[in-house]
Amino acid sequence: MAARSQARQLYDEEQIKRVPRKYWRRMCKKEIPEPLVLVRRFYDLYIFCKDWPDPEKPGHKFFIEHSKAFAIFLKEMKYVQEGHLSDPRNIVLYRDTRVCKRTGFVFSRNMRTSSGLEGAHLGQRAAMDPRAKAAGTEYHVSRMDMYNWEANVRAAVAAKLIPFVGHSALELVDQLLQLLLNCEVPTDQLPNHLKGWRRVDTSIAPITRVGVFKETQLAAVDHGARLNASMSHLSTFEERELVKKHPLALARGDHVEIYRETGIRTTKTHLLNFAQRVVARERIQPFLHDAGVEVFR
Repeated sequence: MAARSQARQLYDEEQIKRVPRKYWRRMCKKEIPEPLVLVRRFYDLYIFCKDWPDPEKPGHKFFIEHSKAFAIFLKEMKYVQEGHLSDPRNIVLYRDTRVCKRTGFVFSRNMRTSSGLEGAHLGQRAAMDPRAKAAGTEYHVSRMDMYNWEANVRAAVAAKLIPFVGHSALELVDQLLQLLLNCEVPTDQLPNHLKGWRRVDTSIAPITRVGVFKETQLAAVDHGARLNASMSHLSTFEERELVKKHPLALARGDHVEIYRETGIRTTKTHLLNFAQRVVARERIQPFLHDAGVEVFR
């Protein structure tokens, strides 16, 4: 029995060696490690490649000057350190689709992809008339929202989550269904696309609370764009206390999150300056207390 098990194990190892790498890349689950591991790997790759000669230009290196190339590398590593390339620890990135009856192997679908997003950029550009490129920000954002909505409806139809109704105005289908139900039309006599139709739950708060256009305006503050409402310099005690209740957003200078949570319009610069003052005050507070100095707000 032991010999048979050993022979079976050797046979499996030989099989594994003959299987091409692309099979494992397609069939096995992968995990993108934490930022610390990625930064080290990227740094090793940069050091390995920075002195490569360019075969098409004798006497020149493949990379630009080291100081400039390293500055670009540091800027890119900032996003890696923030975790934008790593897998989130609280999100399941694979969804089980089916189980092989013969072997019990579980087939999964990889939900980690940006192919749809990258492909959407080309479609968004093609969906807008070239003569409308000079339109204002509000028009461009509205057009983008409409395009994304159309794409989401098509994706839901392709995934068979909703039936195809011939258009993307799903709120009209909700209203039509409610009208038929108010008229006491029997369920079995409803049109085919209304049988089993699930209406939108309007009691759920939207993810984008202030609207994409408002967030676009707030994000443009750092680039010198003017807003209709004046920006707060966090000069009042009430504003500072509200902002201090959200320390993570304050430390990041996330003025969009601060506006969402407090309704205070400010800038990233004002938030970071205020965060520095808060840190300095907390550090000096014990010394002032020991010296008998009472600090008034």
